[in-house]
Amino acid sequence: LSVEQRIEILKIKRKVSGKTIAPPRDTAPMPGCHDDCADPVLGMPCNAGTIRFVIDSNGFMIPCMSIPEIRINALENDFDTCWQYIRSMMKKAVPPSECENCFYKSSCVYCPVHRYDGLFSGRCNKEICKFNQLKFTAGL
Repeated sequence: LSVEQRIEILKIKRKVSGKTIAPPRDTAPMPGCHDDCADPVLGMPCNAGTIRFVIDSNGFMIPCMSIPEIRINALENDFDTCWQYIRSMMKKAVPPSECENCFYKSSCVYCPVHRYDGLFSGRCNKEICKFNQLKFTAGL
């Protein structure tokens, strides 16, 4: 589905559930990184791989269910090895610099992984940005 179609579905769900839709809001330009963007602070702005982890059904330790790409086999390695690997990888995550001062940050998706365009890219996911802006503008 396109971002616009997803917004229309949210509007219909609100109407069906009897919830009101706020009047359209003023918008701000979408964030973009320019030469004046600060150097990113590495690491995740959540607890994934820093104080918590998940063991998936195949025996792999992962930082959280949203980050299955970073994994180590907990059945073949001891706990300390697994934990140190997960923590060291999560410390290398590069948060999108565009998100730092974004007008829509407070209404954006909670999970930082969903805002990223690749965990180590330092760029935001433009589709999530567009969806969030349209949702905000529509009063949803």
